[in-house]
Amino acid sequence: MQLASAVGYVHSRGVVHRDLKPSNVLVSDDSQAHLIDFGISIQPKVSEKPAHAATQKRGLTPTCASPEQLQGGAKTFASDVYSLGVLF
Repeated sequence: MQLASAVGYVHSRGVVHRDLKPSNVLVSDDSQAHLIDFGISIQPKVSEKPAHAATQKRGLTPTCASPEQLQGGAKTFASDVYSLGVLF
């Protein structure tokens, strides 16, 4: 639930993480989940619709990437939701 909340928070700020995977989730000693490594995240330009934002190829983790990421398509909030499902 904490991880889903963190993803929802960054999405509410207009950011797509693009590389949700186990090594980008840390759990602290007090059992709090933390989402890290926004190195390949994107924030679509105001003039772009999220469904068509930033299609440039960058690093990703194939085992956790959404089908559209693997095919070089648009990276959207749905891409992160897919990867979140893979993590769960």
